[in-house]
Amino acid sequence: IDESILNFDGVCSFRKSVKTKTTEKSGIKVYTLVESDTFYTANIEICVSEKNENEALQTRTTNDLIKKLVSHLHHSGMTIVTPPRMTTFSLVNSLTNDCGLNCVGGLLSKRKEIPQAFYSKDRKNFSSVFGFTQSGISLLSYINAKNKACMVISTRNDQYHVRKAARTGAPEALIWYKQRRGAANV
Repeated sequence: IDESILNFDGVCSFRKSVKTKTTEKSGIKVYTLVESDTFYTANIEICVSEKNENEALQTRTTNDLIKKLVSHLHHSGMTIVTPPRMTTFSLVNSLTNDCGLNCVGGLLSKRKEIPQAFYSKDRKNFSSVFGFTQSGISLLSYINAKNKACMVISTRNDQYHVRKAARTGAPEALIWYKQRRGAANV
């Protein structure tokens, strides 16, 4: 799952403008569900504000949009990969418990739910810390060459999580996530 801006210069009540350091994009913001091996777009959700009977604007939350995107996959046991800006502990719990799906997502390191030990500055480069909850969620913190913590949360509790890749020394769970996270951008 990822979000993007489709270029659109016409008149539209839900057109978004996104400014980056180098460019400004204007268009329609969409969330896409893409199969990571074949790059097949399985579902698209346009990000709009909706009006209810009282004419008040209601903006759907990211969690609601993601749950709508994956509604046709409920209880299939498939794995949903989410980018750090969308991944929250509540989303992971909801996809797992309510929808019967696995979830693997990057985490922004500013989340209050993450224990301090997971992004401690005292750790060596290329070191890993794993945490596991009783509800089946695992959390991985990996310190890369730039002394920055990469965080991944997962409900896939395969054996691959704790093994390290022979070539890079990075946990296989992190490599698996990085290989699949950009499918929606292709």
